[in-house]
Parts: sequence; C-alpha cells; structure tokens
Amino acid sequence: MRSFFSRVIRFAGIHDVLRKEKKSAVTVLCFHRVNDEKNIVWPSTGTAMFRNIMLYCKRYYSVILPEDWQQKTINPKLIITFDDGFGDFMHYALPILSQYNFPAVHNVVIDSVLNSRPNWTYRLNMILENHVDSNAPFSLKKFNIDYCKLVTLKNVSAMSLEAVQLLKDFTPSEIGAVIEGLENPYKERMVFPEMMDRSNLLECESAGIRIGSHGWSHLLVDGPFSDSILHHEIVDSRNELQKLLNHPVPYFAFPAAHYNERAVNFTAAAGYPYLFAAGDIFFYQNTMQEFPIIFPRIVTPTSGADEAILKMEGFHSSIKKWRNTLNG
Repeated sequence: MRSFFSRVIRFAGIHDVLRKEKKSAVTVLCFHRVNDEKNIVWPSTGTAMFRNIMLYCKRYYSVILPEDWQQKTINPKLIITFDDGFGDFMHYALPILSQYNFPAVHNVVIDSVLNSRPNWTYRLNMILENHVDSNAPFSLKKFNIDYCKLVTLKNVSAMSLEAVQLLKDFTPSEIGAVIEGLENPYKERMVFPEMMDRSNLLECESAGIRIGSHGWSHLLVDGPFSDSILHHEIVDSRNELQKLLNHPVPYFAFPAAHYNERAVNFTAAAGYPYLFAAGDIFFYQNTMQEFPIIFPRIVTPTSGADEAILKMEGFHSSIKKWRNTLNG
C-alpha cells in the first residue's frame, strides 16, 4: 500500500514541483548497504531500487563532491554518501555509480576496516535476528541494565533501537564485551558480512569515490565520554585512515547522526572541513557555520525507489511541517 501511494504521488508530478522549489539547496543522500539480501532488522537498498534512484539523479541533478557545493551547476546539486564500509558496496553500488560517472563519499568505521567485522550496532541487529529465529528472549543484564523481552518479527526493529539506547553511553570496551557475550550462543552460525579493507578503499578512490571516517568503533559521540575516548574516535580515526590512504581525509560522518557541540569541536580540532549528520533537510549556505561545514543528510528509505525519490525531494518533510502547522 505504501509503495502504491508513493507511485501515485510521483505519477501526479509532486516530485517535479518540489524539486523546482529547491533552487540553491544542496541535497545530500545517505545509503548504507546495497544488495538483494533479506535483512529483518535493517533492510538493504535493493540493487534495482538503487539503480532507479541513480537514474533519477542522472536525469535531474548535478552530482558533486562536498567541496564543490558552491560551484554553479545547471541542475540542482546533489551529494551521494554511504556509511559503514560494507563489502557489498564493491559488488553492487560501485558498478552502478561508475556507470553513471558519479562521485560519492563512503564513510568507513576504522575497526571494521582493520578487523573485518561490522560495527557494534550492526552486530546487535544480527544478534536480535538470531533471537527471532530461535524464539528466545533477548536479555541485557549488565552495567545496571535490566532488560528482557521476547523478540518477534513485529518488535525486532523497535527493540534494536531500544538496545542501542541502553548501550550507547558506555565505553567502546564495555560495549564490545556486552556484544561478544550476546554473540556467544550463536557464534557457530553467525557469519559476519564482508567489510571493505584497505585494498577496497584504494580501489574506490581510483574510481572517484572519496573515503571519510565514520569513527573508530561507531561510538555515538554525543555521549558523556572522556576526552581521550572522543579523541580516539574522531582524531585517531582520521589519522589511521590517512595512513591507509596516504593523503588527508576531509570527511567525518557522525555515527547514527548523534552529535553535540563538544563533538563538533573535536572534529574541528582534528581538521575535518566537512561533516555529515542527518535531519532529512537540505543544505543552504546561509544556515550553516563556516568551519566545519555540517551537511544534513536524507537517509533513503529502503521500501522502494518511488518513496526514496519523494523523500529526497522533501515530500516527507513537507508533510511533517504541514502537520506541525495544523497542530500548532
């Protein structure tokens, strides 16, 4: 029903009207995984869907890199970004981006690059999926957390968000210990997805894909952490990535789009000129600070190309504003 509604709205030409209203705005898209695998908790963008979105971008946008956001273009400007560094990017997304000659930024988690394992939030999703399959309750009883629920297909996505909220303010080592303990019952059948390594990063760069940092461990950096922990996540991740790539890294994407003034100050001290957040809004020069520049991003829905296109044109945010006005 949702896909049908989105298709009808697009057929009516609403997306064209909204796109023409953008004028000088820069649209920044955020993708994660592109593949045709089934994932209960965190669905991927299907390859056909991704291709359709890129075809739309080719027709109606000038796709640029963040540092080119002030350049004059015939069409509205658009930046394509990816987070996390999953290996399926190389097999599915990169060939399509190359076909359309699109630049993009892929923000990777350093621990994932070095140790070939996904970040802790994704591993938590894998644990919850295994609880669905085994019909076992999910229990978190550590660090004064007392949480226990039966995981079902209906509540697994909500439980994933709840579990992240419960763990997000603990240190990386504490989170790692909890995740490893939760994985133990399923270790024999849990297979981590392929993650990008240094050779993949270099291959991406040769194909016009820039690499940014998504933190050392995907820690949500707005938490009550010590300076040394934030330095490791934000500054050390940049230094390590620069060693791997042998050139400066100008991009940092806040994990789960969580940030505050303190985190921004750390990124500025680290020397990142361009930061990525979320917010489902567009970027305007007169609404952003000069350094570092924070680009809000539209996280693309995975339910279908029509809905993704409507969201990138601001349909969802327009409806939200309209509702807020009515309720105001």
